[in-house]
Amino acid sequence: MLALAGGLVLALTGFSGRIDVARADTAPDNNANPYFSLSVDPAATQNLVDGQAIPFTVTRTDLGTSTGLEIAAVGTGWCQSDVQLPISEDPGNQSFNSLTTGFPVVNATTPGAPPANCLDYVNSDLSGIVSNGSSLPTIAPQPNSTINAAGGEGDYPTVSGQTLAEVGQGGQQPLPFNGISVNCLPSAPCTLALAVWTVNVMVPGQNSVYFLGVPVSFQSSSAGLACNGPAPGQVASESPDRLGETVTQWGIDACQSGLASGQSLTFNLGSSNSDDEALCAFASGSVDLSYSAVGYGEQGSGFSPSNCQGGAQPPRAYVAIPVGLNAIVLGHSPNDVQSPPFQSFGTGLTHFSQLKITIAQFAQLLSNGGYVDVSASGAQTNDTGTWTSQLGQGILALNPELAHAFQDSCSGCVIVGTGSGVGVAATSGTDATTYLVSRFLDALVPGQLVSAPNHQADSPPQQLGTTTNFGAPPPAYDVQTYTGRSILAHYMTPLSGTAWWTVTDAATAAATWGGVDDFALQAPDSLTATSDQATYVAPTVAAMQAAVANMTAQPDGTLLPDPQGGAVNGVEPYPLTYVEYAIAPAAPLMNADCTPNTSGQTDLSQWLTFLVGPGQNDLPAGMAQLPSSLVTQAQADIAQVGSAAAACSPSSSVSSSSAASSGGAASPGAPLAFGSAPPAPFDSLLSFLGAEGASAGSASSASKGGGAPGSPSKGASRPAPLSLAAFEAVTPASWLFPLLGVLVLALLLPGLVLLASGRSLTEVLGGLRSGAHPSVAQSPDPAPQQGDVGGET
Repeated sequence: MLALAGGLVLALTGFSGRIDVARADTAPDNNANPYFSLSVDPAATQNLVDGQAIPFTVTRTDLGTSTGLEIAAVGTGWCQSDVQLPISEDPGNQSFNSLTTGFPVVNATTPGAPPANCLDYVNSDLSGIVSNGSSLPTIAPQPNSTINAAGGEGDYPTVSGQTLAEVGQGGQQPLPFNGISVNCLPSAPCTLALAVWTVNVMVPGQNSVYFLGVPVSFQSSSAGLACNGPAPGQVASESPDRLGETVTQWGIDACQSGLASGQSLTFNLGSSNSDDEALCAFASGSVDLSYSAVGYGEQGSGFSPSNCQGGAQPPRAYVAIPVGLNAIVLGHSPNDVQSPPFQSFGTGLTHFSQLKITIAQFAQLLSNGGYVDVSASGAQTNDTGTWTSQLGQGILALNPELAHAFQDSCSGCVIVGTGSGVGVAATSGTDATTYLVSRFLDALVPGQLVSAPNHQADSPPQQLGTTTNFGAPPPAYDVQTYTGRSILAHYMTPLSGTAWWTVTDAATAAATWGGVDDFALQAPDSLTATSDQATYVAPTVAAMQAAVANMTAQPDGTLLPDPQGGAVNGVEPYPLTYVEYAIAPAAPLMNADCTPNTSGQTDLSQWLTFLVGPGQNDLPAGMAQLPSSLVTQAQADIAQVGSAAAACSPSSSVSSSSAASSGGAASPGAPLAFGSAPPAPFDSLLSFLGAEGASAGSASSASKGGGAPGSPSKGASRPAPLSLAAFEAVTPASWLFPLLGVLVLALLLPGLVLLASGRSLTEVLGGLRSGAHPSVAQSPDPAPQQGDVGGET
């Protein structure tokens, strides 16, 4: 019967236990243009997350060459998956600059029909950025003097560029896109469309727009459906936002490698979290594993459980296992502006070559954006905060290319954006990256860390120092905070004017717009050298691994960067390298009744062993594998997990796992703790409804018991799929059909049961009436005890 129920859910809702991403409709062949071809790596079009870069190349065919077509620019847009794009159309009165992104209204292939459902953008966050009139990067070819088909100078047969994956529901846009709607969602794949604006050198004055397209699908937030369901002792975990996608990929690869028979060993909360939230969730017992680049620190530390939101938590003992190397970088949006070869046709953008910055410039940029000059003697003078300021001129002296980023005519613009106080984009919350970068600068150039003057409050510059949260009250660093990597991707949209700079971790920098241009940082051992004589080091794998030897150990075993570290075996280390850790319990996992949670402990050990073994091959761009010294240390640390003395009482278990997680049924009245799998028979049924549904059941149970007293409600009430790597809002389309399926299921199941029993409806109703007045030989079933979630079948 349970299998029948699962089949019905699959039939009614369209959910599958193994496939969480609908495939795009490939019926319309939008890449069969006889004049141009489109090349896109298939990996860049399937299972995407919001903000992911999609590199592409448009190439002219032999027919396009003989026709005399030259690529002027390429604009990107989004269409419904069933749209058949026309081969070309006359742009009419539409000039390239009249549209926000250079994507035109697409005429229908049938004469007289309404325009095709195609938009220039679908993501509301992105639309907010471009609504100010700023253009998205429309790709223009580089000027050249190659002879074209008409015998003139300038031949433009190909263009390579990238666009940004957008997850959202487009519509309600201004003219000429009003009345058009396009959805790009995990449940609604769409088409990435490219408009190739051309001129014909054989027919002067003939401008046409050619269209190409490729199906795109988006990743569901429940990556856990890639596995064969949860492992019996599945462990709940929480990570800061920067590691959410990394933990997701670890989980998927672990399942695909056959680890634990393909079952997911953990499910992780990561989207929009900070380090203190992950550590507090661990301390409270709402998860049994967290990830962070720091430990609790001292009592007054921003990461101490005594400072948890919602109340202080006991300092749950842990073992910190190194799982990878990351680094803090200063990045710049890849917007090296090139003059377009055709007037009014787009803007050519390229990446910068390796940028450089001194430690003092880094400190001044981050703290006040160039509004205060600080001399070597410590004297402070107000400045303009523009490219003509001391800071602006110093950065340009090291990086002449940056002059193209703000145009020669905008030398009076502020350094960090388009208006005063925009600031460097930096993550919000109490985060390890914030602490480590401010600690580094405060140790080396404390005099440069001064806030910008607040003229409205008549407040002069004030001294800053080490902080764990850039969103702290004033005096504050000159930053623009964001929450979530997808928001950073929108902030760093080239030419958007929202943010040109970011201070973030190297993995996030590498994933934003296909990689923001990071700066090589002045080596601390050349701090006294002039800027043109100093040594600059980029965050390469070799430089990051060399930095480990300079790190200093904390009492809890975690390593922190040494601001004074020098060369190691002839390799100059990248000074802002740090270690990412898995924070695991020192005490053994216990069930709610204080019996050992052996399956959970086994799953945890398997997972940690995978992370420091095969999982090292899954680290994203920007991160580096552990050197052999840290691998050895990690293996020794894993052996210490669960080795401390257990401290447990049946009424208040520090652990977050239950009897159900060890494979047995929950005892009557025993609350299910967070981190346990839903009990049979609901586990199999909920898996059909998506990992969010199953995980929400676990999380809800935790709010009734199993967590440490005083634990914050946040960690015990949120749904917890394997990993929240996608950054999307829950839309009606994502829950309406499952809800209808469940309602229909509730009506059909009784009928199926009746049919299987061979009894008539009259007999069943008669039995119910007799059951209401049982005879002496018939005793009513005992009432279910409070806390029961289901009976045996």
